Amino acid sequence: RLFVTHNESCQNTIVFLSRSTINAAMTIPKNSTVSLLLLAFSLLFSVATSLSTDIPPLGRTVESLTLSNAIYSIHRCEDVKNNPDIPSHISCHTYETKHDGTQVAVLSSDFHKYVAVVFAGTDNVHDIITDVEISMKPFGPIDSPINPDARVHEGFNSAVFGEGLFDRIFTITSDILQEHPDYKLITTGHSLGAANSLLIAVALSEKLGEDVPIENISFACPRTGDETFRNYANQMKNVGIWRVVFKDDIVPRIPLPHRHPGHTIQLDRRGAKVYYLHYGDEDNGYAGVPESWETRSFLDVPMASLHHVIRNYIKYITKKSSPNPLKYYADEFVSMELGEEYGDEYDYEDGDEDNASWFEEAEDLASTATF
Repeated sequence: RLFVTHNESCQNTIVFLSRSTINAAMTIPKNSTVSLLLLAFSLLFSVATSLSTDIPPLGRTVESLTLSNAIYSIHRCEDVKNNPDIPSHISCHTYETKHDGTQVAVLSSDFHKYVAVVFAGTDNVHDIITDVEISMKPFGPIDSPINPDARVHEGFNSAVFGEGLFDRIFTITSDILQEHPDYKLITTGHSLGAANSLLIAVALSEKLGEDVPIENISFACPRTGDETFRNYANQMKNVGIWRVVFKDDIVPRIPLPHRHPGHTIQLDRRGAKVYYLHYGDEDNGYAGVPESWETRSFLDVPMASLHHVIRNYIKYITKKSSPNPLKYYADEFVSMELGEEYGDEYDYEDGDEDNASWFEEAEDLASTATF
């Protein structure tokens, strides 16, 4: 993000760079046109090739959460237009339920200019523990893996690639992107749907190529694969992987000992933090999640299971992040110098009165916030 303003009294052009890009402000002499153009070009090139570190705006996260919640009440495309809780600018291109229970829809918005692949999940932690298969399979279709060395959970892999689902999703999304080349491609989901949305984002990147930016914004995503898959996904510069975690939600902590690709947006009582590639990068000065992040959920499993419910994500984003995004929706990664020990009291009030106007607030926020 680049902001340029001219100061007549100082005869200078002031160039401000967002904190998530470079965290700097520069003053350039009025006549240094070439320098300004070179700076702008370098920034544009950096943004174009580093989507995976460009933290999504709050409006886009709200939209993804809206879709991830709406998919629970969709059972056919006609439900999108007939459901008053779904923003009116959203259109449905396909919806299907596989024999294994996987539910997915391809939606688009001519208002925000995106096409989204949305998977349904579950609020039931018992279902997740039961459904998460420990056995691992090479990433991709059984007969022709996309990356035979990268191994992911068999259940997630089968949900995305079984019964030819991926091929159908690829055909629909690529057709929409060809018709609307200015559209963004978003994948999203909650819980098990979050894991499926991550896998399909990586797979679509391989099929569509590096010129198509893809953003995976998921909520309560469980661990999906091994270290090889994590490294493989993290090397995709055109894929942004953003895992939103509410407090001590137990699902993102399981199953052990597998690994998380992408970045973690942690929502806590004291505020939100973004952890670079989840585990940090000491060479670049980025902190990872504290050690207690991995274990704290198991100290109070019933409470950590309650934190998994999508309603808690909705309430936090609408009641905390929206009114105060500087505190409750971070726009930069936690540095090693500023890193704090993870600790969050169980004081979140789960009153039903906060839910009544959720969809109205979310639609208003998404229509006015930066997307």
